[in-house]
Amino acid sequence: VFALAMLAFAAPASALETRCVNTAAEFRNALLAADDDDMQINVVRGTYSFGSDPMDAAPEPSVGYNVRVTGGYDASCGTRQYDPLLTVFTGSTPSFSIFSYDSIVIESLAFIDTGNVHFRAQSYGGNGPDERVTLSRVWFENLCGNGNCVGGGARASINADDVSLSQVAVVGHAGTRCAMEIDTYDLNLASVAFSLLGFIIEKISGKTYGEF
Repeated sequence: VFALAMLAFAAPASALETRCVNTAAEFRNALLAADDDDMQINVVRGTYSFGSDPMDAAPEPSVGYNVRVTGGYDASCGTRQYDPLLTVFTGSTPSFSIFSYDSIVIESLAFIDTGNVHFRAQSYGGNGPDERVTLSRVWFENLCGNGNCVGGGARASINADDVSLSQVAVVGHAGTRCAMEIDTYDLNLASVAFSLLGFIIEKISGKTYGEF
């Protein structure tokens, strides 16, 4: 009886919603819907132009649930190809961000000739054990090549307690800014494999930063 009473007061688990998108507007709407449920966004192969940051319309600084964005799908999202260059995000936006209070996964996507790109998975109270950013088969090329860039930081940045990069390329960035920065509280929780990167490690105020 006690166990049943406890279950009655337990918060319901979030549901997983899956959306198939083939326009920048549909992508933005699907991302913002992750404020209510875990979201799987399947992106149809093609080029998507963003004139503003998709997080600009978010009601809070971050969406509330897990976000997974997977490119390479056919028009019906029935089959998928893994080449990131088949699904390209570009445009005049000075930044492209996905911020979540839970975890973020990005797969088979290319970011080319757009502004800074930022992924942040951070709990309400700061980084926690469950917030993770995972990039797999992701291509970054000529970020800020559209003539717009926000601030003076890295062209691509990742902030989470746990970071995993596999088959990630960061190429074609002119200027003196570092191409990619990973911000994690423990470098042992940052994994980089089979990626076109070189790095410098610097510790600042107890945090560990990896600059690529």
